[in-house]
Amino acid sequence: MRVLITIAGLVGFFIAAAVVAVLIVSVSWWSLLWASVIVGFIVTWALALVDIWRRDDLKTGAAIAWSLGVIIFPVIGTIVYYFARPPASQVHYRGEPVT
Repeated sequence: MRVLITIAGLVGFFIAAAVVAVLIVSVSWWSLLWASVIVGFIVTWALALVDIWRRDDLKTGAAIAWSLGVIIFPVIGTIVYYFARPPASQVHYRGEPVT
């Protein structure tokens, strides 16, 4: 949970910095749109890496393989990971109580 709070804080900081940059420098709306898409993807990519390492059902070797795939091929690796992972109801995360 602390990791998500830290990530949320960093995302908030970067969004605030982007807003300040837009206010300081006149930027076209297309540039702002692309910047938003890129920031959104970076957040999704980081959350995929956090999710990989928090899952109990992945052994260390599988977590390393998924991490390398997501790091080496950021766009394709992240998309494949989110489609290949089991549904959220079937995943148990480290540190959470078993119900």
